[in-house]
Amino acid sequence: MLKELLQESTSANGNARRYAFENTVELTNLIPPTVSYESGGNTLIVGPTSIIESAAAQLVQLKSVTLLSTDGEKGESNNLNFASSVQVSGFLGTFTVVTENNGIESNLAQVAINNDCFDIVLDLCLSSCMSEEVPVPGYYPVGRGYPKLAEALEEIPTLMGTFDKPKFFRLDTDLCAHSSRGVKGCERCVDACPAGALSSEGTDKTGHRIEINPYLCQGVGTCATACPTEAIHYALPTPQETQKFIERTLANYEQAGGQDPNVSICSSRHGKIKEMTHKARPTRVEPVCA
Repeated sequence: MLKELLQESTSANGNARRYAFENTVELTNLIPPTVSYESGGNTLIVGPTSIIESAAAQLVQLKSVTLLSTDGEKGESNNLNFASSVQVSGFLGTFTVVTENNGIESNLAQVAINNDCFDIVLDLCLSSCMSEEVPVPGYYPVGRGYPKLAEALEEIPTLMGTFDKPKFFRLDTDLCAHSSRGVKGCERCVDACPAGALSSEGTDKTGHRIEINPYLCQGVGTCATACPTEAIHYALPTPQETQKFIERTLANYEQAGGQDPNVSICSSRHGKIKEMTHKARPTRVEPVCA
């Protein structure tokens, strides 16, 4: 989509920008460590009865769809479940859903689909079942307003199979100020993470340590910003390689006759935001995905 947007501009700077975008080779052999998600498409939809039944009617292509009503209203579906409280934990392929009825707790996946967990959760509750500011992979808190229901319904059917995600960050335990002589100390990174990916593990006897859950980490970067000792840093791309790529991009821009360049750096995961802001920028702004 970004390539099509760049082609819309025919000014000298616009043509130079397009040339730089198309002719600057980014190194692709710098493959970071990854983690894998396994999803069979077993989906849970939780929320008011009428809303979840309407959503389920649009996901008939999935392996299984389980409905969990939070308002107690009867519906037309045969696989409608009810609960007075709901607890959801996990990520894509591993969601554990614990429900409570009349003081009795149960694992809903075991009851509904004879499995230990659900692969995907579509949450249509106004008060989300998971509280993380940045939703974990496979969890769609549509009740909050983002993502939109239409976007979730389009994406969920594609989440069947094996998916790899980079381990965005590395932790240098020698630099970490969290534990000193067995005493728990700094927790700035834990408090800053909007995805709930960082935690303090251990005891006073065994020693305390910071752990990063790579399945929950979304690469936001607030942990690295908050760390006072620079113990947390991006795995890839390295700052040196990013700088070299930008320098090559600017060289191609100037070679093609471009003038007064600016660089706009945006995560490749935020494509829609990048496309919207690109339309409002002057043609001398070169977009770089990092």
